[in-house]
Amino acid sequence: MSATVVVIGAGLAGLNAARILHRHNVEVKVLEAGDRVGGRVATERFHGYLLDHGFQVINPQYAELQDTGIVKDLEIQNIPKGVEVIGERSTILVGDFRQDLRFIRDSISPKSGTIREKLKFLRYLIRNSEDISFGAAMQDCGRLYSEVLEPFLTGVVLSDPSEISNRMARELIHWFLRGNPGVPRGGVARLPELLARELSIQLSTTVRKIESTRVTTTAGKLDCDAVIIATDPISASLLLGKTPPHMNSSVTYYHAIDEGEIESSYLRVRKNSPVINSVVISNSAKDYAPAGKSLVATTTLAPLQRDELNGELKLIWHRDARR
Repeated sequence: MSATVVVIGAGLAGLNAARILHRHNVEVKVLEAGDRVGGRVATERFHGYLLDHGFQVINPQYAELQDTGIVKDLEIQNIPKGVEVIGERSTILVGDFRQDLRFIRDSISPKSGTIREKLKFLRYLIRNSEDISFGAAMQDCGRLYSEVLEPFLTGVVLSDPSEISNRMARELIHWFLRGNPGVPRGGVARLPELLARELSIQLSTTVRKIESTRVTTTAGKLDCDAVIIATDPISASLLLGKTPPHMNSSVTYYHAIDEGEIESSYLRVRKNSPVINSVVISNSAKDYAPAGKSLVATTTLAPLQRDELNGELKLIWHRDARR
């Protein structure tokens, strides 16, 4: 067998690379070790529930996504552009008040930071600055950072946001303000399924060896002019004979409640909690739960014991989550 270009990995990066090549009339073959496309962007169906592999949202305003021409087909079900921050004595709701005027009260309240801090943050958003850490850039934003930005961004970057690039943090916040993230009808797996249309993809095929013009797989050898490695960093390192990097990870727990038991559609976060966020995803995307039920998605950076998780969810939602 032969192909002009072989793409290893049918995750979003591999599918998009293959799609661009195919659009320019380049013969391309995608090899995927798994039994489906999408990599980490996957959805399981379980007794009428849609369970994404981790809490994932898609921002339809991303330039790369707009270029694919599939945004309308995704049928994005938007999640409100706000966050409920659970404190010891009160809950504050902050977000983009251009979308909902209910965000104004707590967004200007001292509970979410001083006016001076918020003005400094607005200045930060509109001005370019040196690429220092986000924590250093936010050193004058005190309570606004500790009470709102830090717990929210922890769930976005899956690590300590104070240590990430200042420019990356600004870009993430800009995209959040420009777009309206959500989940596709049918789950996040819909995205790679649409990207895979019209592509030649060989599933359940593991690459064993890469040479300059040949790829050896569990299904045989494939000659080509070029190879694109679009796997996860660990698999790519092993293919290239390099030491695999350390990867951040998260765990998402799902539990069902009766429909209407929790009316909030907002992402909830609680400072200094092992739970980085929790959301009743089916309140925004009705197809994620069967009739009469709601689906709660709760994300942590490390596995929790059942009792510890339930205790945290009681503090966040003020309800038992044992079901």
